[in-house]
Amino acid sequence: MSSLPISVLDYGAGNIVSLLNALSYLGYDNVKCINTREEVEAATVIIFPGVGSYSSAMANLTSLGVLDSLRAHVLADKPYFGICLGMQTLFEYGEEGAEQDVDCDGTSTPPPTTIKGIGAIAGGVTRFTTTLSPVPSIGWNTTLSLRPASSCIVGRGHKYFVHSYRALPSPENAAWVHTTTMYGGETYISSVSKGRVFACQFHPEKSGDAGLRVIDRYL
Repeated sequence: MSSLPISVLDYGAGNIVSLLNALSYLGYDNVKCINTREEVEAATVIIFPGVGSYSSAMANLTSLGVLDSLRAHVLADKPYFGICLGMQTLFEYGEEGAEQDVDCDGTSTPPPTTIKGIGAIAGGVTRFTTTLSPVPSIGWNTTLSLRPASSCIVGRGHKYFVHSYRALPSPENAAWVHTTTMYGGETYISSVSKGRVFACQFHPEKSGDAGLRVIDRYL
């Protein structure tokens, strides 16, 4: 068990309570919530849990003034654990929330095609295109490890997913892909890792013993 201080990034929409309960259950008592640039810059281990849309997450990170510091933390290979949007925002861009805006005078502003992310991982986060299964994907699913068993953080067991958007594996991001998952005939990235940075699409704090083991293995 790590003795390093753990900082949970509370950006205004994350699943903080469930995560804090999971950390407490595992015996981690060196945990605090952070939401300022100074706190992000001083943090040793950052956990970024996320729920909501890609665009709102990036907007909240920007409005809090922590986006550049969080990007620097990741690019410097400092310990980082992203959950759901905490994984998605590591990519170069996301489509979720890139809708057309209407100004107060009734005119419309051309919508952005995508929302810019942290940019540590090549590629983007796009909506499921499957017609074989309902979207969003809600429920339990398996993961396929692309790493040796000795270095796989995710391990075995079903994990809990809730999402409509996913990142696809490609030659450009292959070095980051830790596990993949199949849904509706589509294979997508369900966790990434490189150096001291790890992130997963599923919710380990809601995935029972299998999810708790993921948290514990990383920390």
